[in-house]
Amino acid sequence: MILKDPWINFEEVENEDIKNLKFPEPKEFEGNFEKMDKIMMRYSKLLDLLYNKEIPNNSISEDEILSIANDLIKKQRNNSKILKPGNWALEKQPDYAPFEYRVDYVFFPTYISMAILLNIFINHNNLIKNKEIFVECVERGMIFLNEIKFQGHGYDSTRQMMEALTILSKGYFFEFLSKNQIKYKNLYKLIVKIKSFIDKSIEFDDTDLGWGGGDKKEEMLYLQDQMKIIQYL
Repeated sequence: MILKDPWINFEEVENEDIKNLKFPEPKEFEGNFEKMDKIMMRYSKLLDLLYNKEIPNNSISEDEILSIANDLIKKQRNNSKILKPGNWALEKQPDYAPFEYRVDYVFFPTYISMAILLNIFINHNNLIKNKEIFVECVERGMIFLNEIKFQGHGYDSTRQMMEALTILSKGYFFEFLSKNQIKYKNLYKLIVKIKSFIDKSIEFDDTDLGWGGGDKKEEMLYLQDQMKIIQYL
């Protein structure tokens, strides 16, 4: 069972909205949150279809999946002055955006984009023509994840951390990290700490986040299962 991302109404997203997806230039939005939410919804639906192995199919071909991946690689933002490279910010000026906007429109688009690329890298590796460029993009993304440390904002911080990891799990993030734990040792250590937090929360029946989102036992059990591959140091 895969948990659904909370902001998504998949019924609003058609396959036609997905097959020709192009990651937009941030200047296209000019602070239009509704447009930014819609693009995140479409990429999240794509990720869900990939995770559930519902595509490629007659509606969305292998070539179209690869085209979407190549577009994501081209649109990765690596020119921020303050933020580390390796993100997929929808926010036009992410360096100067309020932190809650960074979480919603820099961090979360990056989690979704990374999960899509990791899923394709692991499940559709034969489609990738230039693996070196693909891997370099993923490496920059992993470094950015280590930099932002799955942070949320305010009372929602723990809930948003769990949502981020749930999204990444659809790209087999924990398996990828486990195989590359030496290369990404700091990120691996961070995930071990989060794993410990989740394990202890479940063990002591302390899964209610209060103002930050209510009881998240189901979500914690899901992540605990996904993180079994991560070994304590």
